[in-house]
Amino acid sequence: MSDNWKLKNYYYLSDYEAAIVEANESQGDNIEKKVYLYRSYIGANQPEVVLDEIFEDEESISLKAVRLHAKYVMENNKEEVINELKEMLQNGTSENPDENEILLIISAIIFCNEGNFDEALKYTTQAKSIESKAIQVYIFLKINRVDLANEGVARMSKIDDDHTLTQLALAWSSIFQGGEKLNEAFFIYQEMAEKFQINPMLLNGQAICNLKKNKFDEVLDLLNDSLKQDSKYPDSLANSIVANKHNQKSDEQINRKLAQLKRTKNHPMIKMLDDFEDNFERASMAYSAIEQ
Repeated sequence: MSDNWKLKNYYYLSDYEAAIVEANESQGDNIEKKVYLYRSYIGANQPEVVLDEIFEDEESISLKAVRLHAKYVMENNKEEVINELKEMLQNGTSENPDENEILLIISAIIFCNEGNFDEALKYTTQAKSIESKAIQVYIFLKINRVDLANEGVARMSKIDDDHTLTQLALAWSSIFQGGEKLNEAFFIYQEMAEKFQINPMLLNGQAICNLKKNKFDEVLDLLNDSLKQDSKYPDSLANSIVANKHNQKSDEQINRKLAQLKRTKNHPMIKMLDDFEDNFERASMAYSAIEQ
């Protein structure tokens, strides 16, 4: 078992604050520990810490990749960062396969965020780790290929059926398929909470299971628990908006959470609403031109 087992699992479960505490309290100062510490800072919306502590002349390929990810999160000019990433992929590989692995994983995450799933899959295919296979499952579900996602989960199970990422990937696939599999997903999140500790990501996973079963009161209870832990957690806010709408809550409550969500930036729901508003505005302008 890796010396950084607990740190990595907190990271996989999106419990970034717990991961940061674990890294700062644990012994040793190896590259893997630094990688997951700084990735946790990015997950916790503190990419500036990464840019302050990993310098541009860093020799470690994996830490350079993490720094580039932090820069991607902060920079408005994403294209410039992506060009840097492509140059790094072409010229900056290491003789150490573990270092290259992190570079490939971060490349896949960035291209996923860009919506370029073909490019992201290219890098997950080159990578060997179970994390890269979890990203593959995520991509297959995003492109509605649940058959390929299930094959990916099966491959992960052969490597390590009890691995946190294998169980999470199984939960994602089960939620996507719905029906009786929602119960399986719900209990996976419950087991993760008992094994580690409850956190907003796990509560949101359970909430989505109940949302798909139309148990809206239970959804709101879970999301309220999540917001008590972190009042700014984007998925809790987004899912609360959906659940409040179904429960016919006041527009004031819904708009308050929407305003909070907009302040978090980069959430898919905000992008979807922005695209809708842009399309509506273009359609209105076209209609006005016809009327004139």
